[in-house]
Amino acid sequence: MSEWRCRKELAHLSHFLFRGCSCLRNGWIASQVDVKLKLPLSCNVEMFRHRARRLIEQNSSRASVFAIIFVAVFLRIYGINYGLPFWYHPDEDALILRAIRMLQTGDFNPHWFNYPTFLMYIQAIAFSLYFPLAVSAGNLQPFIEKIFIPPYYVMAVKESAELAGFLLAARIVTVLLSVMTVLVVYLLASKLYGRETGTIGALLLAVSAIHVEHSHYAVTDVPATFFATASFFILAQGMSLSKRRYFLFAGLLAGLAMATKYNAIVFIFPLCLFVLFVRKPIWKGSVDAFTLFLSCCTGFLIGVPFVFLDTPTFLNGVAAEIWHYRTGHIGAEGTIFQNVSLYTAYLAWGFGPFVLLFSLLGIILGFYRNRRETFFLVFPAFMYGAALLNTKVNFVRNLVPLSPFIAILAAYFLWHILGSVLLARLGLPSLKRNIVFTVIILVIIVVPLYNTLTFDHIAAHPENDTRTIASKWIEANIPAGSRIAVEVWGPPVSYRRYNFSMTIWTYNYDYEWYISNGIEYAVFSSMLINLNDGTRAFHEQLFKSFLRNGGKLVVTFNPQERIWLPGGSGSFQQPSIFVYNLTALKPNSRVSTDSQVQTCQDTSSYSYIPAPARVNFFLHRSNFMCQGQRDLTFSPESL
Repeated sequence: MSEWRCRKELAHLSHFLFRGCSCLRNGWIASQVDVKLKLPLSCNVEMFRHRARRLIEQNSSRASVFAIIFVAVFLRIYGINYGLPFWYHPDEDALILRAIRMLQTGDFNPHWFNYPTFLMYIQAIAFSLYFPLAVSAGNLQPFIEKIFIPPYYVMAVKESAELAGFLLAARIVTVLLSVMTVLVVYLLASKLYGRETGTIGALLLAVSAIHVEHSHYAVTDVPATFFATASFFILAQGMSLSKRRYFLFAGLLAGLAMATKYNAIVFIFPLCLFVLFVRKPIWKGSVDAFTLFLSCCTGFLIGVPFVFLDTPTFLNGVAAEIWHYRTGHIGAEGTIFQNVSLYTAYLAWGFGPFVLLFSLLGIILGFYRNRRETFFLVFPAFMYGAALLNTKVNFVRNLVPLSPFIAILAAYFLWHILGSVLLARLGLPSLKRNIVFTVIILVIIVVPLYNTLTFDHIAAHPENDTRTIASKWIEANIPAGSRIAVEVWGPPVSYRRYNFSMTIWTYNYDYEWYISNGIEYAVFSSMLINLNDGTRAFHEQLFKSFLRNGGKLVVTFNPQERIWLPGGSGSFQQPSIFVYNLTALKPNSRVSTDSQVQTCQDTSSYSYIPAPARVNFFLHRSNFMCQGQRDLTFSPESL
């Protein structure tokens, strides 16, 4: 009936418009319009105006989203070749090598559960697509079991370059999930607070240096963030539509997030409690919360199917990570107050101080205006943040799952206060108001965009990395067959060309160790030197012993460009490298100690670590932190 009436009114409108145009010159158009038809005519004109305005808004919103997605893709693809063909990120091999081994052996049990397995399976699917393409291009032999995996820690050996294609394929997977997270943030924020908030939130996440940086690595943080954010969006849909299948799908995605990164478990229980107490009547909330929890467990079992098939190994892997976070990690540990300071500085670097402030104001505004929607976002995020602050290990990468919430809450404040209230009171026309608001948003994102482009620029030029330059120098200047000891996070060295040793934690390798093992050249990295006061003091005494007994600092490679990151994390991109010639070393004394420097010993020992043997690779704290040591900042050239 309504469609027929609409067609009838359209016919009336076109008829009188035609007659009006033909009679306009005679000046009596008004007399031709029947008074009874004035109401339908005005209604149709208003309807056309409303539909046209709505169509323009939808098209402009879609164009904005497409532009934001393009920006997100560019910022994440630019610099994706970080370190290639070498492996400079310390955690990428833990997943990639096991995914390759699954394809080689057909055994999809990784026999290692310090990380959950879902991302390994996704990477294995990506590698099964990459392998025939690489074979057709002549880059690999047509036998997957013959893919070369170095028998040492891939960061340290030059032969790991043969696996660069797999590393790039795994990073592309991370980029795809990262860009999809930007889209999901738009959908989630639009669902909760409106389309304008969704557009701004997607832009803030697209240029966030935190999210962009970790989108360059084939590790778990960004994929887990995607699944968690998608779970929130589906759950928001379920809460508004009251359809139980949405709770089922949301739980499956939350379970997959936990199957990607164990930390995501912190989101699950707050979500279940939210559904339990918000859904009315109470029996519906109970059923939906139980559905959500049960589907979370199902999703986790889908992503980690060997929970019950290899239970002892699974429990050992999870317990190892819990012990790791409880006892500490050298160079990445602190008290609650130290964690607050570090995390705040890192978030300010990644989003800019204004966005971080606006997100806090967005929480206050949200509880005042949209209490239910804001509580839906803030409660799980608050629980996750509290869990991070109360762990001894303070890896900044664990902040990545919080980035969508920060972007959405900041966007909510920006639009509903700055855009809708303050600018509206100036009395500007809508076009000028939108232009002024756009300029303000662009000014706000200058800081995170600058940090993002700086990181991307450094990552996009691996040939300028000090480790790559040092590796080439070693190949050209140190004779083949020499005994070389290379510190972890140092340059990759060919184990086929040299008698190679890798020193993982320096406290095990004092002056006497270099003498007894006949080391001719030693290579050190500032990344390990500057972990804490203890490592700096140890290296200072070790280098003094080298120089005092005939050793020589041959060459130093300092970074041309260095990106500042809170906590010194920027040395992941550009550490300083020091090469010592120890051929004339005299075996006459150990490292000397004084009242300010104590000898540190660690119970674990890692030398010549084969990749397959990295089953329980986690840190025992032991006596890593020496007491009473002074803060030493030094350069080996000054000794």
